[in-house]
Amino acid sequence: MRMISPAHGASTWTRRSMTAVLAIAMLCSAFGCAPSRGWTPIQAGIFNPGQLFTEETDVYGLRLSLPYTKNEDLYGIDTGIASETESLTGVQANFLFNGAQEATGLQMTIIENASINATGLQLSWLNMVEKRFTGIQLGGLVNTAGDVKGAQLAGLHNRSERIVGLQISALVNETTDLRGLQIGALNFNENGPLPFFPIFNFGWGSDSDDDSDDGSDDEK
Repeated sequence: MRMISPAHGASTWTRRSMTAVLAIAMLCSAFGCAPSRGWTPIQAGIFNPGQLFTEETDVYGLRLSLPYTKNEDLYGIDTGIASETESLTGVQANFLFNGAQEATGLQMTIIENASINATGLQLSWLNMVEKRFTGIQLGGLVNTAGDVKGAQLAGLHNRSERIVGLQISALVNETTDLRGLQIGALNFNENGPLPFFPIFNFGWGSDSDDDSDDGSDDEK
């Protein structure tokens, strides 16, 4: 009697499940069977619109990007090769690229994390936030953001418009307005007492920084 190991059985089941998911996604893309609104506990796809549910559908649970999917809002875990979403709350852990206009939680990938506003932890070779970031950016090469509250830690280059917190880089730290500390070979703080200083730099922020923060909070 032939014995089948549990590991072999699990591997076979996984391959068959993934094949089934991809087949369903292709059929939905071809025949338009995916709903155009609402939410789903699971999403999977090979390329938008070749996915189980359309990009207007919110995901509360798990999304598998094989290799790419796109949805409006995601609450839960997003994993695969590359994906985009308008709003992320949870974990986005794709192999090559994570994209979210508004991100809260963890973004982790090899090449690039990209957001407009983000709160939490970004871990990648390239971390890019267009406007506001609160938390920690840990970049193998480069971190960029608009207004930062927290820390930017990079192998080569940190860049922000304003930062309240810490910048550490092996080569360049750069900001327009600093309230905190920079540690690196070259440190630039445009509005600070020392616009440039090697090894370390510091600043306590400008009056305009305080006024701007108060104004933005009032508007919200």
